[in-house]
Amino acid sequence: PMAMKEGVLPLLLKWLRSGDSDLERPAANAMRNLTLTQDDYTAGWVHSQLLNEKGLFTIVRRLESCDSRVRLAMAEAISSLTVAPHTRAGIVEARGVKYLVQLLGSLDIQSRDEALALAAGNALVRLAIGAVAGLGGTPVSFVWKTQSSSKKESVIDDIIQSGALNSLVSMAKAENYGSLRFLSAKLLRVISEECKGNMDRDGTERQLCDAEAVSALGKILCRDITFIRSSVENRMASSDTSDLINDSLSNEFLTSTSGSAENRINEVRHALRGLVNILRPSFSPEEDSNQRALSDTQLRTCLQLFSSGGVKSLLWIASMTQDACSKLEMILCEPSFCHDIQIDSCQALASLCPVILSPNSLSPGIVKWAHHVLSALVNVLKNQNSASITSDNSLAIIPDIYADVLQGLSCLAECEPLKMRIIDEFMPHLLELHRHENRNVSDAVTQVCLALGFNEVDSGAKDAYLLGDKFILARSRLLQAMVRDEIRLLLIELWTTVNEVRENEVRENE
Repeated sequence: PMAMKEGVLPLLLKWLRSGDSDLERPAANAMRNLTLTQDDYTAGWVHSQLLNEKGLFTIVRRLESCDSRVRLAMAEAISSLTVAPHTRAGIVEARGVKYLVQLLGSLDIQSRDEALALAAGNALVRLAIGAVAGLGGTPVSFVWKTQSSSKKESVIDDIIQSGALNSLVSMAKAENYGSLRFLSAKLLRVISEECKGNMDRDGTERQLCDAEAVSALGKILCRDITFIRSSVENRMASSDTSDLINDSLSNEFLTSTSGSAENRINEVRHALRGLVNILRPSFSPEEDSNQRALSDTQLRTCLQLFSSGGVKSLLWIASMTQDACSKLEMILCEPSFCHDIQIDSCQALASLCPVILSPNSLSPGIVKWAHHVLSALVNVLKNQNSASITSDNSLAIIPDIYADVLQGLSCLAECEPLKMRIIDEFMPHLLELHRHENRNVSDAVTQVCLALGFNEVDSGAKDAYLLGDKFILARSRLLQAMVRDEIRLLLIELWTTVNEVRENEVRENE
């Protein structure tokens, strides 16, 4: 505080603007130390003086310094300044997003300066999260909401337009876990929030697709789940052994050199949430499944996920047994972790349903996943329905997610081979959900019933077995009609042949 009162900050800014490397380097280090202070009083003083002295513009410009140590000090200073809303706004005004992205993109992928990349990346994450958070919270005036929305779009757009996606995807494709890969997953997830609930989501979704962000997130998910799955299976395989072995397996997972358990779990959460945001179709609930047209971007993003191998991880998460969940949560000491990632995986799988059976996406190996996706969605919905019956609210799905999963199920119900499976395995639960108190859920159930061939009166029935019998009777009548047509054609063919033989015999006798 004494140094601040004596005017040290204006002096440091003067040295940073001097162009003299002998002054610039110590000034940069001192500025970083001042911004890293944990004392609220000192931090407030530093922030106010930087705003009054236009110091944020100077700090941002020094990200282009020829001295790597100055660039690192300025990036770390900016990262620490993003904790406060007013300094975040000042950094955005000083075009800090552009300079941070340029700094991130200028670093070579193979020989990347990790400390510098982390400082720049963390600053971008906080700026983006701060902009998104400005839309929520306590009630505010319409003017402030409009300004916050504009600010959010400005920050996210600046990050995208400055070319950050290519750098982030390159970091996300790293085979081994690391701080940069975790950072890239987190920032891609934050950017993907622009797709959620945004009427103009197509632009952001298309840019994420062009940069192959879905493929990168899918590979992250695949690698992390492979690591987590092997740890859980080892734990389950040794369940009958001593506690000493179990403890050693837990410690091996928690202290793995390929990333701590907490970081790997958080990376899975970021990857899953990013996939859900990007893949979620922009259909309105009122649209019939036959009227829904998939855009080229939606097709490409879903195909990226299939090619990355992420679908296998989604299916494993959605189909985790109760024993596997218990073992994993015991290792992590997070009781709701499995439930959270299962819900996200179901949303992602539901988003794939329109693509799996779409004639525009008949790529080799895509259709085969329909049965697996159907099994995962049906099992999760059945488990959730059972949890609601036992009043286990801790595992309840919120209605909007219920509706999303059911809309995915309605797409699969258009496929004739899958209709019988849905009726056999899920019809009683489906009718139970039709009486759900949320209108979106009950409407989604109606869409599933219509896709199965029932009318709206049938969907309101209470006897699932009666509907199943009606479905089988309708199929039996259809088969009878098909058999009659085949017999009729066969008889016509036989009679035509007999008549021709007789006519030939008559001609020969004449």
